[in-house]
Amino acid sequence: MVLAVVMSWPGTAEPISVFVSIQPQAYLVDRIAGDDATVHVLIPPNQNHHTFEFTPRQITALASARFYFTIGLEFEDRVVERIRDAYTGLNIVDTTEGIEFLAMDD
Repeated sequence: MVLAVVMSWPGTAEPISVFVSIQPQAYLVDRIAGDDATVHVLIPPNQNHHTFEFTPRQITALASARFYFTIGLEFEDRVVERIRDAYTGLNIVDTTEGIEFLAMDD
């Protein structure tokens, strides 16, 4: 579904700007979209997503993107809450939709 969203976006002669939350996501999205998208990561390597605070510059860059792919991390709720209504051109895609999570053993 995610691949279909990006690859079928109309009028994309230049790469579209796409944001993801963490580096492993960037690897996957980059491999799927190829030259059709420029992938940006919100949480830099070696940063903890539990304690990371976004800068105004990051929020502004995210606002100018075409897509933001979420994966169910707690901080994403805060980000989405801040930007959903303000940036109507940003398509927020929950990549966990339809995924059944397995319980982890202790």
